[in-house]
Amino acid sequence: MTTNLRDIGSTFGKGDRYVISSVLHNGTYSQVYGVSDAGNGKLVVLKEVAAPVPDPKGHGKIAVDSLKRETRLMQPLT
Repeated sequence: MTTNLRDIGSTFGKGDRYVISSVLHNGTYSQVYGVSDAGNGKLVVLKEVAAPVPDPKGHGKIAVDSLKRETRLMQPLT
């Protein structure tokens, strides 16, 4: 399971809200980008994660739970 790396200068998000300025991390399951928010001009970091593949043993749920914990940990930083 991998995600495609986005090009610097490309846009994504609803209404092309984010413009990629740098790739901070390129891993097997996720990429982390430095982006500018076209709506307010602020620089932010966005993490794009590959969707887990359904697994009959339930390992996909573990990955989703881990991502939820990471999200809760990062919320105070916004």
